[in-house]
Amino acid sequence: MKINKAKGFFIIEVLISLLVFTIGVMSVLNFQKNAISNSTNSQNRLVAINYSESLINKIFLDQNNIDSYINKTSPEYINWLNELKENLPNVQYKEPEVYLETINGKTVLNITIYWKDPANNNFSQHTVKTGVL
Repeated sequence: MKINKAKGFFIIEVLISLLVFTIGVMSVLNFQKNAISNSTNSQNRLVAINYSESLINKIFLDQNNIDSYINKTSPEYINWLNELKENLPNVQYKEPEVYLETINGKTVLNITIYWKDPANNNFSQHTVKTGVL
């Protein structure tokens, strides 16, 4: 009587094929998840850039009241912050920073906007530094 060794070998081939297929599908799904996360973070960064530029323009147009922006008491700042919170998700966890510093004898306005990335639960930030007239 002859023993057919091919039957057991066929099952091993199928199991190895399923393993390779599963690893491939998992890799594609992980790549897709990372692509979506990076796209969302890029979109949030663009919103932060636009709002930081908007605040810079408001401050430059109202330089006599720059302290009220730094102290976060200006009605313009409060409206800007409320609008930012509506358009940039998870910004409410950490308030934006607005402050002046002196670099090489020149006054520089710093604006930093933070937002929390829901995918990895880390804070991202965008900082703008610009000279004050």
